[in-house]
Amino acid sequence: MSRTTNDIDNILNSLNQSLVQIISSIIMLAGSLTMMLLLNGWLTLIAVVTAPLIAWFASAVASRTGAQFKAQQQELGKLNGFIEETVSGHRVVALFHQEQRIASEFITARI
Repeated sequence: MSRTTNDIDNILNSLNQSLVQIISSIIMLAGSLTMMLLLNGWLTLIAVVTAPLIAWFASAVASRTGAQFKAQQQELGKLNGFIEETVSGHRVVALFHQEQRIASEFITARI
């Protein structure tokens, strides 16, 4: 029962914080647009027209590069794992005189 109560409290806290954030963001946007219009109407028009175009372009680039980024992160994870194992086991590598083999494995893992 206490888990359920705790979970409900956490959900309510998250919703309250989200609601406050949404309201403050709307007020900030309205205030910013008002000030922009008061300062320079033409620049405001340019900003309002180009903002959705920039958002669309960023979304298109992100969707196309997502798979490559994921693959890069996986390869980086493998390389970091290899380096971590090598560094943590450097005494064993030195004890069995395997420095040259580890160096060649590192070069192959990088490519």
